[in-house]
Amino acid sequence: MHTPPTGAGHPDQTGASDLGLLRSVLREFCDEQIPSPHPRPPSDDLDHTLWRRIAQELELTGFSVPTEYGGAGFSWGDQAVVFEELGRSLTSLPYFASVALATTALLATADDNAKARYLPGLADGSRVGALATTDDSQDRGVRAWSVEQRFRLGGRKLFALDAQYADLLLVSAKVSGSGALFAVEASAPGVLVEPMNSLDLTRGVAQVTMTNVAAELIGEVGGAPDYLRRARDLANGALAAEQVGGIERCLEMSVAYAAERHQFGRAIGSFQAIKHKCVDMLVQLELARSLALDACSSAAAGSETLSLAASSACAFATTAYRAAAAETIQIHGGIGFTWEHEAHLHYRRAATNASLHTSARQLRETIADSCCTNPALRPNSADPVTQ
Repeated sequence: MHTPPTGAGHPDQTGASDLGLLRSVLREFCDEQIPSPHPRPPSDDLDHTLWRRIAQELELTGFSVPTEYGGAGFSWGDQAVVFEELGRSLTSLPYFASVALATTALLATADDNAKARYLPGLADGSRVGALATTDDSQDRGVRAWSVEQRFRLGGRKLFALDAQYADLLLVSAKVSGSGALFAVEASAPGVLVEPMNSLDLTRGVAQVTMTNVAAELIGEVGGAPDYLRRARDLANGALAAEQVGGIERCLEMSVAYAAERHQFGRAIGSFQAIKHKCVDMLVQLELARSLALDACSSAAAGSETLSLAASSACAFATTAYRAAAAETIQIHGGIGFTWEHEAHLHYRRAATNASLHTSARQLRETIADSCCTNPALRPNSADPVTQ
C-alpha cells in the first residue's frame, strides 16, 4: 500500500528527498491507475473506487488538513507536488474542487465547530466538497433569511466546479447586505444540481439551484469576503501547480513524438523550428514551476505577500499552459487534432482555467493592488534604477 512519505519531524519540514519520493509514488500511481485521459461528460458518475484509493490509500484528500481534524498535517508547500502530478495526469476526479476550494474555505474560517463537523469527512474522502460562489447575473443572487433562528437559502449559483459529485456545498449568500458563507447538504430538499456544458471535457461544472433550503452559517455574517479571499489565494497557488503538471506532460509528449516522427528522412525533432518550440516550452515550464512553488511556500509560511505570489503564479502558469498545449498540437500535426489524442484535452483545460474561478484580468488587478498597498513591494525612490 502506498502512503505519503513522512518528513523528519514536523510535516512542515518535509525535505527534498521526501518530496521526491512523494512525487515518484504519485507518478507511479497515476500512470498505472488513472486511465489515459479521454473525454468524460460532466454527467458521468464519480469513479468511487479510484476516489477511495486517492483518499484512503494515498491519503491525499486530507494531505494538508491539520491532524486535529483527521488530516495528515502537511504544508501547502508539500501539497504543490500533489497538484502537479494530478494535473499531469489530467485526472477528472473532483480533487481540486474538494481540496483546493471547499476545504480551504472551511479552514479559512474561525468556526471550530464547523471545522470539527465537516473537515474529517472531507479529509478522509468519505465526503466530497464543492464551493458555489458565482451568482447568476440574471437574478439577484442567492439570498439568505432566518426562520426560527435557522437560515434558509434561495437562488442559483453557476459554474460550481464539480458540484455534481459533491456531498457538501459551501455557498456564499447575502444576509442584510453582508456576505456570509453557508454549508448546505447536496441531498437536502430543495437543492437541484445540474451539470453544465464546459469546454473542459475532463472536469465538470454545474449550476446549483436552491429553493428554501436549510443551511448552516459558517463563521460570522460579513466574514465571507475574507474567507473566500484566503481560499482564492490558496486555490490560485494550487491551480498554478496543477498547470505546471500539465505543461510538463505537454513537453513530454512533444519531445517523444518529435523523436519518433520522421519527415524527409530524419526525425522532426532535428528541425530547428521544432527544437525552438520544445525549448520554449521547457523555459516556460521551469518559470511556472518556480512561481508555483513560491506561491505554495508563501502559503505554508503565512507570508503577507501570498496574494501577490499566488496571483502571479496563476496568471503566468495559465498563459504558459495554454501556449504549451497549442504548441503540442502543432508539433503533433494531424494526429494532434484528432479526438482520440489527449493534446486537445490539455488545450481545453488550459483555456477553461483562464476563467475557472478568477479571470486573468482579476489576477493582474490583484497583483497591481498588492504592489500599491504593500510598502515592501514598492520601488525604492532612492534607487537610481527606478528614477
